[in-house]
Amino acid sequence: MYAGYAAIENKFTGNTTIGIVMTNACFDKSRLCKIAGMAQNGLARSIRPVHTSADEDSVYAMSVGSVQANMDMVGTLAADVMSEAILSAVKNAETAYGYISANDFLTEY
Repeated sequence: MYAGYAAIENKFTGNTTIGIVMTNACFDKSRLCKIAGMAQNGLARSIRPVHTSADEDSVYAMSVGSVQANMDMVGTLAADVMSEAILSAVKNAETAYGYISANDFLTEY
């Protein structure tokens, strides 16, 4: 995408990244939305390009417990974990569907 600036009508498709943050802390819907928004920063740290008009990148958050916690701390940690999860997925992926994995690419070259 960075190589050219020509207008392309039908951009690349199928590039959606979906993530979820699950916490055992007790948060209401509005705080969970904020945490999910903060976790989106993890996508931006690890995926380029991200949040373009051609994809539907999205992160959701859910509360499954009753522990009291600081929303900002949970959101900050969620962004870190999201970024690390993406990097781990890339490093551990296997070649499939004609796309070479990072591991196989590094082994070949």
